[in-house]
Amino acid sequence: MNSLLLTEKQQEVLWLRYGRKASIDQIAAWLKISRRAVLSRLRNARRRAREAGHAFLDRELSPPKPRQFSVSQISAGGTAGAMMDEL
Repeated sequence: MNSLLLTEKQQEVLWLRYGRKASIDQIAAWLKISRRAVLSRLRNARRRAREAGHAFLDRELSPPKPRQFSVSQISAGGTAGAMMDEL
């Protein structure tokens, strides 16, 4: 998939959701955004990919640029503590 097709924010939520199997609530907590914002970014990313003729879920997602998460952010996501080392 052409990385220029999606914004960095869209790539980030796609990676966390499908690449790392994070829940919507975990993603919202980690990124300090609302659950609705996560869902909106996912929906818009899937729409953009479809419009460009890409089936992004059929291809391996490459991780976005590394982001720093504090321990409090990660523990706020419920079971996200188990995934802390993977981010």
